[in-house]
Amino acid sequence: METEGMLVWGGDFNVVLNTKLDTTNSKKQQNSTTKKFKLAVEEFGFVDIWRELHPNIKDYTHYSAPNKSYSRIDYFFINKSDIYKVKECEIEETSISDHSSLILKLNLLSRKCKTAWRLNVGLLNYKTIKAEISHDIKTYIEENDDGQVNPVMVWDALKAVIRGKLIAKTAALKKSRVEAYEKERVQLTELEKQHKLTQNPNLLIKIKEVRNNIDKILTYEIEKKSKFIRQSYHEVGSKGTKLLAKKLKKQQSDRNIHRMKDGETNQMIYDPEIIEDMFRTYYQRLYSQPSSAEDGQIKAFLESLDLPSIGETQNKLLTSHITRIEIQKAINRLKNGKTPGSDGLPSEWYKSFNEDLLPLLENSFNYTLEHALLPPSWREAIITVIPKKRRSETCSDYRPISILNMDYKIYTSVLAKRFEQFIGDIIDEDQTGFIRGRQTRDNIRRALHIVDHIQNKKIKAVLISLDAEKAFDSVGWNFLYKTLEKFGFNEKAVQCVRTLYQSPMARIKINGNLTDNIKLERSTRQGCCLSPTLFAIYIEPLAQYIRQHKDLKGIDIYNETHTIGLFADDVICYLSDPENSLPCLINQLETFGFYSGYKLNLKKTQVLTFGYTPSETIRQNYNLNWNSNMMTYLGIKLTKNMDDLYKANFIGVDQEIRRDIRRWDVLTLDFSSRIEAIKMNVLPRLLYLFLALPIEIPDRQFKTWNQISSRFIWNGKKPRIKFDILQLEKEKGGMALPDFREYYHAAQISPIMNISDKNYEAKWKNIEQRVQGRELRSIIGDIEATKSILRTVDTVTRFSLGKWLYIIRKCKLEKHLCLIQWPAYNKYFIQDLQFKQWLGRGLTALSVVLKDGHFKSFQELQQEFALRTQDHFRYLQLRDFYNKEIKHKIDPNENGIVKMLIEIYKGKKHRTVSLLYKYLLENRGTNTLEIKTKWERELGILLTEDDWLNIWKTQITTSSSRIWREYCWKNVIRFFITPKITSKFKSRVQPCWRDCGALNV
Repeated sequence: METEGMLVWGGDFNVVLNTKLDTTNSKKQQNSTTKKFKLAVEEFGFVDIWRELHPNIKDYTHYSAPNKSYSRIDYFFINKSDIYKVKECEIEETSISDHSSLILKLNLLSRKCKTAWRLNVGLLNYKTIKAEISHDIKTYIEENDDGQVNPVMVWDALKAVIRGKLIAKTAALKKSRVEAYEKERVQLTELEKQHKLTQNPNLLIKIKEVRNNIDKILTYEIEKKSKFIRQSYHEVGSKGTKLLAKKLKKQQSDRNIHRMKDGETNQMIYDPEIIEDMFRTYYQRLYSQPSSAEDGQIKAFLESLDLPSIGETQNKLLTSHITRIEIQKAINRLKNGKTPGSDGLPSEWYKSFNEDLLPLLENSFNYTLEHALLPPSWREAIITVIPKKRRSETCSDYRPISILNMDYKIYTSVLAKRFEQFIGDIIDEDQTGFIRGRQTRDNIRRALHIVDHIQNKKIKAVLISLDAEKAFDSVGWNFLYKTLEKFGFNEKAVQCVRTLYQSPMARIKINGNLTDNIKLERSTRQGCCLSPTLFAIYIEPLAQYIRQHKDLKGIDIYNETHTIGLFADDVICYLSDPENSLPCLINQLETFGFYSGYKLNLKKTQVLTFGYTPSETIRQNYNLNWNSNMMTYLGIKLTKNMDDLYKANFIGVDQEIRRDIRRWDVLTLDFSSRIEAIKMNVLPRLLYLFLALPIEIPDRQFKTWNQISSRFIWNGKKPRIKFDILQLEKEKGGMALPDFREYYHAAQISPIMNISDKNYEAKWKNIEQRVQGRELRSIIGDIEATKSILRTVDTVTRFSLGKWLYIIRKCKLEKHLCLIQWPAYNKYFIQDLQFKQWLGRGLTALSVVLKDGHFKSFQELQQEFALRTQDHFRYLQLRDFYNKEIKHKIDPNENGIVKMLIEIYKGKKHRTVSLLYKYLLENRGTNTLEIKTKWERELGILLTEDDWLNIWKTQITTSSSRIWREYCWKNVIRFFITPKITSKFKSRVQPCWRDCGALNV
């Protein structure tokens, strides 16, 4: 029932995998069969073992007399994880047949592995077992939670007890299944023997019954494995399941570490025990705390920095009693299907028994918070390593992720949510990583503003993207605690963080096997809910140290100096006077590293120069690429010239998309899976660039992407449904295929929405905020004012405003904009200077004084905006102006984009890009009413538009099966080529495909 051993796949495959090394025929090209074969080998994690051991040698196994060429077409393939078992693989002479002998020698002695137990969540589907476990939990609590033992130990012991019971139940179930399977198999063998002799039809009926019984037993194994691909057959269908299974296999094979390079000899190592020892030694060294500054030195350094401080309220919030509601919310936030920690209990277990577990969790968490005592099971983590690049051969090429127990994650999730409420108040806007309300693109847009300003003002400057060596893994705990104290965290608040790092240990997981424990002396665990917040606190002193240093010159724009930008550990510095500022920056980084453990990796640090040629001294002291024309920051290639951004960023991504689609083309994918591939893989890559870069994309590029997508979706065949109909929402008859052009437009005008939101904070907003003495957001509702400032603003702002004007024209927003105009700047509204003072009270756009289409009363405005009694006459002036000049101009048909702006003015939060995309898609006017007309004509009925929309909504909500939803959609959209359609191009009557006798249906 379970696969064991190793698979060796060998023979004459009659394909040449490498046309450069495996054949003497220089004209040999790979055909589609070879490409599919190579893809299958890669997808399933197989290795051509001879080529693996002889990477650059040319040798062959067959000579073709007609073609007068040699080729290597005989192979042995084995899984990457079994390479270490290979002793030898050699090509010998051609003696018996026309193929050379290919010899493979293996060492089949198995090694004992240490693995971690993990609960099979399928066990929780058994109601009886679930009830038994619930009863066991209650019984344990009654017998042990008597107040005599501290709650932390009671909780940890419960996990051990329940784990033992779960293992016993799993073993009993497996034993019963194996016994049942063997019994049915023996019976089937006997029945088949009898049927072969007698051909008795009654025996055939019994054989079918036994086979069904065996099928039910084996189905459990399939269901168990399907948990690891996170979908069931019913939900995704056979093609989807196969694809995900193959995808998972590819993911496992990509992460399988079958070889490593010895740092001293440069030899390839295949022995798993040596590889595991290499990783254990590497991480033991990485997580050891080197000699560092003393407490007094760290404290003196931090005291020299101008850092904000939290108060008593925040400290109380952080250390207050943890409630069951907080714990319940944290459990609900856990994602299903995630790997559990060393205790093996996944999130599904906590969700299934949360009512039974909440009292114990509450007591245990609060005991930990109050007494700084950690459950013993929280000290151990499992470190799993993920390759950073395709060919990873050294330990530093892998990213360590700590797999922690779910109860630890629940506890730190509660703390993280508490930190979230005030962390934005103490971390400067320079840091945009993992702070609520801050975006990756904020730093990129700011960087583009700075580059544009440098170029326009012809400033001698450099941009430096800093690369830290293992930044998260190098965090010194002592420095972190002292930093917390500097930020105003009291002793109890610091202690609740310190508790998390009480004697932690970890085992490294390599190819499923666990090494011995190593001791951790530093780092914030990548995998802990609180780590991103703690890292932001840890790195903030560096940012402030750079900001306040007098000898380090940043870039001045509109009375604000821009020196540094951060996204977690991704740091970029903006320096003017680089000859003096650069040495100062490097010295600061070294000083900070002495106190904190932070270490700069100069080899990977990138620099972009503007009008500056470094002196020979600078070149010798800092080995950087001074001639680079671009640098990569947060996945975006920043260029010296804004006109080069499109070529630098989109050409490479376009080529990647084409390569991926060529690869997917050889996979067996159904219609829906192909659309999902575009939505899940292509769209995110393009959308990230759309959001980050305010640049023009040629129309031909969008046409090309649409053509590539269409060709892939229809598998190279003629489309049956119009492309723009596929792009409609599913509720309106489409398949929600992305419209890249509309996503681009939505992304380009999203900064307009951010500018209109007074609560949205970002450094780039400070650059764009004021134009000609007034706020930029006061201009976007006035077309004439917007056009008049285009020549006076910078390149980035000009582009966004230009796109906004384009959307106004395209969506015909002119009649709706009066609602977001500011009366204080309306040239048709005669007013005194006091109206400008209303702006400071929040009386900005006209929409804020309206409620349900009616002007608010003076009393309402007094309460909302603190108006004075003497403002009543101005109120009457404004109301009169609205009734006479504005009210009759308002289009009664509400526009979604303007409605969104009005709601933003009123403080409502939105998923900006997705909502803008929805409104832009609606504006296209595409619909499926033509399909409705065809059905009406064919069925002889009339359908209202509401009826038609209800049909679409019904077909996507009445079944959880993707197969049936797709089939229903195909029927309604008239996807299928019916006999009537076939008869038109075959020029003869066609019978019904269901053999009902009807013709041309």
